[in-house]
Amino acid sequence: MCIRDRGYKGSGVVISIMDTGVDDAHSALTGKFVAGVDFTKPERPNLFPRDGSFNPDDQGGHGTTCAGIAMGTGAPGYDYIGAAPEASLVDLRIGTRFGFSPGELPQNTYDAALQAIDWTASHSYTQWPGGEQGIDINSLSWGIPFDGASDGSDAYSRGLDQAVLEGVVSCVAVGNEGPSNTGMTGMSASTRSIAVGSLDDQNTITRTDDEIASYSTRGPRHDDHDHYPYDELKPDVSAPGTNINGVVYENRGDGSGGGYGGRGSGTSYACPYVAGVAAIMLEANPSLSPDVLREILRMTAERRGGAEFPTLDPYWNGEFGYGMVDAYNATRVSLEIGNDMEMFDVELQAFVTNVTGGSSSSPMIKVEAIAWARVGMVESLEWRLDDMNWHTIGIEGGETTFELDLAEVSEGSHVLEVRAVGANGQVSVWRPVDIEVTQEAVEA
Repeated sequence: MCIRDRGYKGSGVVISIMDTGVDDAHSALTGKFVAGVDFTKPERPNLFPRDGSFNPDDQGGHGTTCAGIAMGTGAPGYDYIGAAPEASLVDLRIGTRFGFSPGELPQNTYDAALQAIDWTASHSYTQWPGGEQGIDINSLSWGIPFDGASDGSDAYSRGLDQAVLEGVVSCVAVGNEGPSNTGMTGMSASTRSIAVGSLDDQNTITRTDDEIASYSTRGPRHDDHDHYPYDELKPDVSAPGTNINGVVYENRGDGSGGGYGGRGSGTSYACPYVAGVAAIMLEANPSLSPDVLREILRMTAERRGGAEFPTLDPYWNGEFGYGMVDAYNATRVSLEIGNDMEMFDVELQAFVTNVTGGSSSSPMIKVEAIAWARVGMVESLEWRLDDMNWHTIGIEGGETTFELDLAEVSEGSHVLEVRAVGANGQVSVWRPVDIEVTQEAVEA
C-alpha cells in the first residue's frame, strides 16, 4: 500500500528549500509559497527584505526541481507527484544563475548559505501571514567544494546542528564525489542532520534491483575525535536520485508555462525526497522531535550492503548508510509511538534478526533478537504482536531468543516488534517485522 492511500500527504507541514530559488508559479507548486528570502542579494529592506515576505523565484532551475520532488502536486498531468504534495514552501535562495552561492569565492563580502542557515534556525516558529507557522524541515541540496572535507565542526555544520536544536528537521545531500571521495564537505557533514545518499533504481518500481548510485559520496565522515564514533556514520539513509524526471522552471515569463523533463541525477534529488517523507511522518505525528524522526528513518530503512564497522553497528555501511528509505514503515512507526518523545532514547537499539516456524512442519514460532546501547546499558527487551501489550524478557550478551504461543496467535499476517529498555526506563524506536502464520500451524 502507498502511504498516500492512507491519507498522508504532508498537509500542515512547512518545508524550506535552500537552493537556487523555486519557480512556485509552476502548476505543481502554485499556492504553496508561505515565505521566502533571496540571500544572493545583500539585505535591503525596501528591495530585498529578509522578513520572509520576498518571493525570490528561480533563475537556475535546480531549486524548482528539488521542490517538485519534495512537495510537487504533479499538476497538470499528475504523472510526477512529489513525496508530500500537500506540504507548504519556504523559498530560501542561496544560489545564483551562475551556479554558485555568494561566499564561495574569495572576493565575496558575505556568505549566503551561512546566513540562510542561521535565518532558518531563528525562524523555526515564526507565524507567517497565511497562517502557517515556522519551518518544520529544511532541504539542502547544495555543496561548496572549496571548503574541503569536514569533521562536522565547520560553520555550516554547526549552523545546521543549531537549526535542528531549534526544532527543524535538516536533510542534506551527501554530495556526488563517488567512492573515491576524501570525506564530506561542510554542507553534508552536520552531526544532527539526515545525510542522504543516492540510489539508482534502474527505472523500475521494484526495489530488489536498486543499488547505490556510482556518483553518490561514500562515508564515513571525517573523525571529530569526540570519542563518540557514531556521528561519523554518514550517510544516514539513501533514496532515489538517478534519472529523475521532474518539475522544470521557466526562465522567462511567470513560470506557469514550465513543464516536466529530465533534470538528470544526483544526491541533490535524493535529499528532497527524504524531506518529503519526513513531512509525511510529521503529518502523521506532529510531536516527532528531529532526533526521533531521524532514528525512525534509520531503523525502518531497508537494509542493503554489509556492515562496514560491525563492532560499532551491524547494519551501517558507507554506501547505503542504514539502508534505503522505507516511507511506509517510517510513517507506520511514527503513528505508533505516540506523543511523548521523552520516553525514547535514540542511543538504544533492538532488532529482530531471525524468525522461524509458523508452518505446519514447524508450528512454533521462534524469534531471535539483538539489542545494544551506543551510550548506557540495555536492561531488558520488550516485544509485542499487532499493537498488543508489550511483554518483557531478559537479554544476555546482547542476544535473546523467545517463542510465540500459537494458542494466542491466529492464522494470517501479523506484525512483530521489539524494543530495548534502558536503565532509566526509556525505550528504543522499533522496526516492524511482518510474519505469516498458516492455519495448519495454529491447529498443530
